[in-house]
Parts: sequence; structure tokens; C-alpha cells
Amino acid sequence: MKYNTLVAGLIAGSLGLSVGVGCSSKGTHTAQALEHAQAAAKESTIKGIQEHAQVSLTHVRAAEQTKEAGAEHLTAADTALNDAIKAVDPGSAKMAAESAESHLKMIK
Repeated sequence: MKYNTLVAGLIAGSLGLSVGVGCSSKGTHTAQALEHAQAAAKESTIKGIQEHAQVSLTHVRAAEQTKEAGAEHLTAADTALNDAIKAVDPGSAKMAAESAESHLKMIK
């Protein structure tokens, strides 16, 4: 009897969690990408900029895969974040991160 109750509880909890995650995840990757692009643009070191740009890029690509938002701005943000990651100086990296931030803001 306890086993059946436990299994029923686990199933109900899993279904509730998956429904909740499904509803709350819309726009999440785009929002996270913007948050990290903004953080990258505020950084002063190339390492800091590139770390946030990499996390932002991961969220941009996830948003692209799930067709979460406007494709053209996600593509432009993807390009800008790649430029930030490959930049050799903080100034160029910061400009690229700011460009990504601009494109991600246009989606919201």
C-alpha cells in the first residue's frame, strides 16, 4: 500500500513539475541570454566579457533551437557574441557584447 502511494505521488509530482517547467520556460533562454550579454557589456576584463558572452551564446543557441524568439535578432546576437569571444582586446569584446545586448533587447 505504501509503495503504491509513493509511486502515485512521484508520478503526480513529476507531471506537475513538467507542466510548470513547460509553462515557465517560454522566453527563459532569451531573457538569460540578455542578462548575460548585459553582464558582459559591463565587464572591464576580456576574461569577464568572454565568460558572460559564452553563457549568453549558449542561451541564444537554445532559444534558436526552440524557436523561442525572432530568428534574425538571435542570429545577429549569435554573431556578435562569437565576435566577443574571439576578440583579442577588451574594447572590441565590449563593443561586440553591446551589439549582442542591443539585438537581444529588440526581441523583448
